[in-house]
Amino acid sequence: MSKLIQLVGPSGTGKSDIVNRLYSWIQSKGLKVEKLVEPGPLRGFIKDYRLKENKSSLVETALFTTDRLMLYQNVVEPRKNERDLVFLSDRGLPDTYVYQGFLGKVNINLIKKLNESIAIPELIIAYVVNGEIGYQRILSRHKETGEPMSKNESPERINLLSEGYKRLNEIYPAGTIKIVNTTYNSLDEITAFSKELIEVVLNDI
Repeated sequence: MSKLIQLVGPSGTGKSDIVNRLYSWIQSKGLKVEKLVEPGPLRGFIKDYRLKENKSSLVETALFTTDRLMLYQNVVEPRKNERDLVFLSDRGLPDTYVYQGFLGKVNINLIKKLNESIAIPELIIAYVVNGEIGYQRILSRHKETGEPMSKNESPERINLLSEGYKRLNEIYPAGTIKIVNTTYNSLDEITAFSKELIEVVLNDI
């Protein structure tokens, strides 16, 4: 009865701001919203592991898979038959296909097998962006927050990741993935288009 919507994409697309806007918008329609964020239960451990110089994409896949299973069994499964409920996921299995699969060279079929108990979302919106534009957005954000840049936030890396997200149609059933290019659109325009895509799912509740 509940619906699962995932929002994915590299840094610099505006995804985090869009997630917050969509969360409030869905609530305003009188629906219950449960925000899922990955990594979840193992966030600290996974973050520390990813900073290691000799980290393994295969180990990362195993860690994210375990974290995801814990999240879904503890949060999603107990409420999957609940009416008027939307799970809004900030990152998820599609990110593993991109980061550890397409870019990390972990076998896609292995990732599928490890995650076969995870429900396929009704909708996945994959936000992509031109690397240089995304990088400039990230620079502005980091000037405000003072946070260090990650290796995934260079123009080259953002381009590689965006191309990976465009390939998700190779994995998911037709119509599940919607690619939204945020390069030349304002946050308001991206949010409005995202609402149109999500409205289709909400009309089925």
